[in-house]
Amino acid sequence: MTLKTFKSDLLAVQYMIQKSGESSWALEKSTGISRQTIDRWIKADSLKLRRSVLSEFAKKMQYNIEYNQGGIAVSPHTVKTNNTGDLTMNQQNRLIEYQDSEIKQLKAENRLLKNSNSNSLDDSIDTEYQFSMECRFEIDLKKLSVNMQYVKATSSFDYIVKRLGYSKDTLINDIFCFGQSINYKEHPVHLLRSKDAKKAMLKVATNIVKSMVLSKGAMYAYNLKVPVTYQTKDGLPVHAMNQYLVDWVSKTAVANIHFMNGIA
Repeated sequence: MTLKTFKSDLLAVQYMIQKSGESSWALEKSTGISRQTIDRWIKADSLKLRRSVLSEFAKKMQYNIEYNQGGIAVSPHTVKTNNTGDLTMNQQNRLIEYQDSEIKQLKAENRLLKNSNSNSLDDSIDTEYQFSMECRFEIDLKKLSVNMQYVKATSSFDYIVKRLGYSKDTLINDIFCFGQSINYKEHPVHLLRSKDAKKAMLKVATNIVKSMVLSKGAMYAYNLKVPVTYQTKDGLPVHAMNQYLVDWVSKTAVANIHFMNGIA
């Protein structure tokens, strides 16, 4: 159990807020303390908190606090089992349910891919990715939504231009919109997908966010491979296997795209 000691109530509460990774809006709902008060705590350099308020906040944030000669000692108060880390029992059960459903979904999608026209040695899943990008993201934990910013491409555009039929300028400025932070649900990148493919991809994104929320810091990074279907400028479907390397702590990711052989 990690124990930290702080010289003031304010430093203790700021630590718990920072460790939660949640917005003041989300904390208002989970703790019952107004977001205006939480924002004031976050911004303050010096502020006296009533012990009863701090104790109640810490309890709802699943922390123990103890006043001693050194200041305020703060430690996580969680339920541990043999192999599940610092998750509460409720979080463990919800995370297990999510993982089971996600595994079933990925198995079904992989079966579909095996039946697609993807048997060429040149375009097997084990070959290198043909297009890669660095990304940043911000998550609204209340709405389970993501603002996505494609920062830059880390590979040549030649292959993706040839495969999808869009010009490099169109991909940069009108589809990936490099440098712009946009709600993923409304992001122009979905112009590369059919209506059904967009719906499926949004479900994957929502499930990733849910898993992050449920893990409560027990999982810091994700390495996901997701079968997807893009469509060309002419509306023809193209199968791909995408890899997402997600760093929950730094809010960064790498998106790698491997196009399968031929058009579906």
